Amino acid sequence: MIKIGVADGFPGGLSFAEGLEAAAQCARWGFDALEISQGLRERYYAETEFRTGVDHPGRDAYFRPWCAKVKTRVEVPVLMVGGMRNLETMAAVVAGGEADFVSLCRPLIREPDLIRLWEEDPRRKPACISCNRCFDDLLSLKPLACAAAGRSHAPPPGRGGSR
Repeated sequence: MIKIGVADGFPGGLSFAEGLEAAAQCARWGFDALEISQGLRERYYAETEFRTGVDHPGRDAYFRPWCAKVKTRVEVPVLMVGGMRNLETMAAVVAGGEADFVSLCRPLIREPDLIRLWEEDPRRKPACISCNRCFDDLLSLKPLACAAAGRSHAPPPGRGGSR
């Protein structure tokens, strides 16, 4: 499996047409699945895969059009990442053939038990507010945690993770 950025977030970078061909080539080379994302990023989160303000339908699933197009070009499973925040959208993406799987990151940093919580209440809105403070902290070499929640999911002392 490979996570592939199919377009860059700045003028003059990889175009989607080039990224689409690269994704098709990866499938031909034998990768078993493709997770579709953004490539090199611009300076601001709006031009990256770490978009902020993913707080309502319409702002979520922001790589949906790219995934749908990649899906028409490859015969391997396609995973959609990028602002996946509600089960209804995720189900529609898979049922509609736009992707075979969905992938989450930031919501699971905030709520590692989110899948179980969705089993109890499929309409539950994730607590992640897409502020990206978890990513900012990670870049500062702090343990992976939801900074907005103020809790750490770092390994307990003596269990690895030391620098």
